[in-house]
Amino acid sequence: MAAILASHACYCRDIELMNHGRTMDNLSFSSSISVSKLPNSEKQKCDTTGTNKLASFQVEMRQTESSPIYGTNGKAVKMVPASEVMKRRRPSGNNMEIVNGTKQVVNGASIVKRESTAAPVKTPKFRESKQFPTVEELKVLPSDESFSWANENYSSLQRTIDVWSFVLSLRVRVEFDNAKWAYLGNFTQEKQKDRRRKTASWLRERVLQLGPTFIKLGQLSSTRSDLFPREFVDELAKLQDRVPAFSPEKARSFIKSELGVPVDILFKEFEDRPIAAASLGQVHRAILHNGEKVVVKVQRPGLKKLFDIDLRNLKLIAEYFQRSESLGGPNTDWIGIYKECSTILYQEIDYINEGKNADRFRRDFRNIKWVRVPTVFWDYTATKVLTLEYVPGININHSNVLDSRGFSRSRIASRAIEAYLIQILKTGFFHADPHPGNLAIDVDESIIYYDFGMMGEIKSFTRERLLELFYAVYEKDAKKVMQVLIDLEALQPTGDMSSVRRSVQFYLDNLLGQTPDQQQTLAAIGEDLFSIAQDQPFRFPATFAFVLRAFATLEGISCSLDPDFTFAKIAAPYAQELLDIRQRKRPGTQMVEEIRKQADDVHQSYTLSMPYRVQRIEEFVKQLEAGDLKLRVRVLESERAARKATILQMATMYTVLGGTLVNLGVTFSSQNNQVIANGLFIGAVYYYFIITSTKTLINPVTAADFHWHSSMAPAAATSDSIKPRDVCIVGVARTPMGGFLGSLSSVSATKLGSIAIEAALKRSNVDPSLVQEVFFGNVLSANLGQAPARQAALGAGIPNSVVCTTINKVCASGMKATMLAAQSIQLGINEVVVAGGMESMSNAPKYLADARKGSRLGHDSLIDGMLKDGLWDVYNDCGMGNCAELCADRHSFSREDQDNYAIQSFERGIAAQNDGAFTWEIVPVEVSGGRGKPSTIVDKDEGLGKFDPAKLRKLRPSFKENGGTVTAGNASSISDGAAALVLVSGEKALKLGLQVIAKISGYADAAQEPEFFTTAPALAVPKAISSAGLDASQIDYYEVNEAFAVVALANMKLLGLNPEKVNAHGGAVALGHPLGCSGARILITLLGVLRQKNGRYGVGGVCNGGGGASALVLELL
Repeated sequence: MAAILASHACYCRDIELMNHGRTMDNLSFSSSISVSKLPNSEKQKCDTTGTNKLASFQVEMRQTESSPIYGTNGKAVKMVPASEVMKRRRPSGNNMEIVNGTKQVVNGASIVKRESTAAPVKTPKFRESKQFPTVEELKVLPSDESFSWANENYSSLQRTIDVWSFVLSLRVRVEFDNAKWAYLGNFTQEKQKDRRRKTASWLRERVLQLGPTFIKLGQLSSTRSDLFPREFVDELAKLQDRVPAFSPEKARSFIKSELGVPVDILFKEFEDRPIAAASLGQVHRAILHNGEKVVVKVQRPGLKKLFDIDLRNLKLIAEYFQRSESLGGPNTDWIGIYKECSTILYQEIDYINEGKNADRFRRDFRNIKWVRVPTVFWDYTATKVLTLEYVPGININHSNVLDSRGFSRSRIASRAIEAYLIQILKTGFFHADPHPGNLAIDVDESIIYYDFGMMGEIKSFTRERLLELFYAVYEKDAKKVMQVLIDLEALQPTGDMSSVRRSVQFYLDNLLGQTPDQQQTLAAIGEDLFSIAQDQPFRFPATFAFVLRAFATLEGISCSLDPDFTFAKIAAPYAQELLDIRQRKRPGTQMVEEIRKQADDVHQSYTLSMPYRVQRIEEFVKQLEAGDLKLRVRVLESERAARKATILQMATMYTVLGGTLVNLGVTFSSQNNQVIANGLFIGAVYYYFIITSTKTLINPVTAADFHWHSSMAPAAATSDSIKPRDVCIVGVARTPMGGFLGSLSSVSATKLGSIAIEAALKRSNVDPSLVQEVFFGNVLSANLGQAPARQAALGAGIPNSVVCTTINKVCASGMKATMLAAQSIQLGINEVVVAGGMESMSNAPKYLADARKGSRLGHDSLIDGMLKDGLWDVYNDCGMGNCAELCADRHSFSREDQDNYAIQSFERGIAAQNDGAFTWEIVPVEVSGGRGKPSTIVDKDEGLGKFDPAKLRKLRPSFKENGGTVTAGNASSISDGAAALVLVSGEKALKLGLQVIAKISGYADAAQEPEFFTTAPALAVPKAISSAGLDASQIDYYEVNEAFAVVALANMKLLGLNPEKVNAHGGAVALGHPLGCSGARILITLLGVLRQKNGRYGVGGVCNGGGGASALVLELL
């Protein structure tokens, strides 16, 4: 909607209504809904069928049953939903029908209702809109028909040629601009800037010719001052002003295809001439049948096909840029930028998404009266057509009009910045494109926002860090600023950060420490980022770039409104307010707050990490005593100069050699020895290319010094996705899941645990002597002996000195063990930890509970240890299956629902097994065959081989005789197995050069009533996702432990999950459920799903007896 109302439609203007032969002079544009004021003769003219003799239709529309939604003009917004339009033939006529108490006729078709006529709607009173003075008409460029991309039948091959021709031409121009030898006379910065401006102008013209994809990419690039020179950024910003329109015939046809109804029936009036044209669509004004004035945003036809072709090529281009050192490949994440841009492009052409963005933005500002957002008319909206409330306003850049209305320009400037601070620091949902065309001023000085296609979201973790950054900037604390930037992964920690700290301090001083006439603008800071990013370890995420660009744009607007405007003046009161809130967020005086904070810091920094620090000191002393400690002293400036001198020396040598070969070639050529001469000339060309490459060698010298300086850091461990305190998974293994009294029943739980731990360590390339602690889950510990976790660890070759802890959180034991291991790494207590779980339900003993007291007269009863300690709800004295029946009743899941899900779980598990998906997870177990019999190798999950869907559906209910739905077939099977994970700190992974499989991003526990343990994962999963700084839309796959089929069904229902993304390789119903093992097993299976299906984030959730649940978020690397 680039400049829909702010530059044009904020005023009562005459518009030509070509389809009806009348103008807007015949309509009332007051703030209340108006009906047609046409004279009778005009009405008759409009109601005739015309000369085309086409059959007319009577349109039936059913009034919505919900309460009417009122617009700003006081009338019901939802009059006649387009989704309920139906047609039936009738003779043409001028029948009048009443809708909301008003008689209306629409192009020879009457609007009627199925039910009895409703009484007139009593509407609240709204303030009348003041008449705005007219301004210059918005000019829309001529039709786009002359452009090749406007033809929907364009050739994919020709399009690919056009794209690559443009990229290669741009590459040559940029190289030419940067080559000092290409300038006549002496090279100067002014000459280079002048040439860059010409290249930027050529670039803008070529982008316009290439069409929507590149126009939008150009607009996005205009936000990246850290990547492109100022000349390019300024020129590309002009792409937001004027773009060619497409024909009204295309627009009408497109609206009909999207909404299923012709434009003349949908709208009372529709203006063919667009009032604005943007790269992705254009905007038409219209009037609904209830008199409501709206704007209709129509997408360019064929846009999705064009995006698909262009983005395939752009992916190849991004990969080419990533490999090119001269294009900043090592320091610039071109692949990440491509992914960000492609995501934004596809989101922007989804107008349903834009409508949701507008609704969310309106909710965020519902309590702030001076921000206004147009209402979305959902009944007239589809994926490619968006209908919005017609909200006129004065363009925020039209200072003379604002002055004529007596508006306070300084107050408007302050509000523009304050509104953005609210978006960034409070709501976390911000408008990513607040250029002047998308901002207008209402009659009460409210700020009107338009165009919600490009929005940004800042997650809770990032928003908290941005608040810390805001405090640090306000306090001019460079050290805190750097730490927050490191946490946000916008700054890479290196060996020597002193130069980075000086740069940060310089900009803090310039941003907040200058007087208004000296103050450096945000635009200038953005320009300097381009030079900083070349030789400092900054990596600015796309979100930060949008924020910076938005602030720079708003600063420019505010400065034009108020010459005395300074960012610091606006930010200071806001900062003070946030600081006051921060100080009041805990009870007690400020002194108590400070004491508590200091105590927390001491506890965290010393008490928790003291063993780790003592160990490091001990290692240091041992190295010193053995003479193995090597001190490496580096003078960075000297090294940098030496490396440059070496490269220049090589270049000089090659120049001499090349010149010699040229001279020899000329000599031999003059003697008619052309073959030898040609060989010498080829050699000279070879040396010429080597000389030109010295520029590539010299440029990264400075940047390279800001990466790993320590000789201890391996070359393979330079990934910027790993931070020192990250919890990294470097090895996993699980045994096959054996059936009850089945293939693994002769193997104890601790032996199974040893097998899994040993395999995980071997796969991780971590020596057992490096393990510092073991956390292992086990529920049925009876008859296993002391400390089962320690037995498993020692059996895997882990040293006796390693501390081992057995965890019993029932079904969540394996996952809780992993969470505890992760916490110990995050706190700095450990660097290498083994976690997991084990269970042999086949070997759980039966025992005489009262035998120790002595048997009396009568029979004694055996207690089933497996049932008592693992499968019984002690709080309600019933089987866990009875709680599953309660869950099925509460959430209305039938026997058929549960059987269908169980069958699906088996089918997915069998398909995964056949595809070899479990091979990556499973370590084979050798089982002794007994006397004289050969051993058996078990390498497959036993339960999958016993699947019989027909038999499963015939099984009797196990826990509730009358009306029961839970059976042995749709519940998890009693099983034996073990699973283990090797976790290391990011620092240790980098130091040892380990291959990191995934990171643990977050985790959480939750609990509720014991009988409702089945749905506790629905509480834990969102908490875990939030702790990871993510939202549910970013999660690719889920694993929910299938204690019963109804557990997975109920949690999917409560969380609103897509069934295709849950337990994609089958779950415990099919694979088995060894109680202490399952929490770790589902994490390993989840990693396998993410690997096979190219996912990034996954969440594992598992319920446990007593009403609890645990959940953990994994990020695959």
